[in-house]
Amino acid sequence: MSAYDNTGSGRLYLAIDIGGSSIKYGVLDESFSFVHKSKIPSRIFLGGEELLNRVMGIIADMSKQYPLEGVAISTTGAVDSSNGRVLYADDVMVGYTGTDFREIIKQKFNLNATACNDVNCLALSQIQFNKGKDFIVVAIGTGIGGGVVISDKLYEGYGYSAGEFGLMHLRDGKNWESLCSISALVKTAKEHKLLVSNGRELFDLFDADNDTAYRIIDAFYKDMASALANLIYAFSPQKIIIGGGISARGDSLVAGFKRYLSMMTDQFYYEKTAIECAVYENDASMIGALQHYFIINNE
Repeated sequence: MSAYDNTGSGRLYLAIDIGGSSIKYGVLDESFSFVHKSKIPSRIFLGGEELLNRVMGIIADMSKQYPLEGVAISTTGAVDSSNGRVLYADDVMVGYTGTDFREIIKQKFNLNATACNDVNCLALSQIQFNKGKDFIVVAIGTGIGGGVVISDKLYEGYGYSAGEFGLMHLRDGKNWESLCSISALVKTAKEHKLLVSNGRELFDLFDADNDTAYRIIDAFYKDMASALANLIYAFSPQKIIIGGGISARGDSLVAGFKRYLSMMTDQFYYEKTAIECAVYENDASMIGALQHYFIINNE
C-alpha cells in the first residue's frame, strides 16, 4: 500500500525523462503539478539493458510510494510514439533499439505506459504557450535534438525521426551537435586546459571574462547562429524555442545567438522568427511526456 495520502488531489502519474547524462523523473497530478521530483545518472555507456533496469527501478520505487495511474516516458532516440517502442537509438546505447516500453511496463507493473522522443515531448509542452503558431524546438544537451510543431500539431515525419537537427552538417565536415552540444563544448574546454566538468562551469568562466572560455563560447554562438539561420530559411517558423538545461541562461543566451544571426540572415527572414528559451526549462520533457500520455489515452 502507498504511504502517500492523495485525498482530494486527483490522479497521479509518473513521468520519466531519459537523457544522455541523467534520468529525470517526477510524480505529477492531472494539472501537471509535481508532488515529487528527482534524478539519477543515466549511464547510457553501460548499454540499453542497464538503462532499462534503471528505469524499471524508478517505476518500482515510485509505485510503492504513490498510487500511480500510468507512466509517461520521454526518451532519446527515434520512437514510435503511437505504440511506445524505440525504433532506433545511438550505437552508444547498445541493445536499446526495439525496447517496447508499453508492453514491458504493462507486464511488470500492470500500468498503462506511453513513450515519445524527448525533444518531441519538449515541443508538446510548449504548444499551450504558442497556440496557433508554427514553431521549432532545439534542445541543447549531451547532443542536439529538434521538434517541429505546425498548427498546434507535432510533426514526427516518416519513421518518427523528424527533427534530428543535430546530425545536419554545419562546417569542416562536422555536424551541428559535434560542434555545439554541451558535451562538445566541455570536450573543447578540456582540450584548452580549462578545469571544467560541465557546461555550467564553462559558462561561469565565460561570465567571469576568462579569455579561453570567451573564445569557446563565442565560437558556439556563431555556429549556433549559422544552424538557426538554416532552420529559418528551411521552415520560416514564427518562433524557435531553445530547450535543455542551458535555456536557464535566458535572455543572455538568446542575445549571444542573435548577435551573429542578425548578420547571417537576410533582414526580411530574420525579423519574422522570434528566438526564445523554453518555458519549464529542465522539466519541460516530463510535462510534455504526460501531455503525450493524455493524448494517446484520450484523457
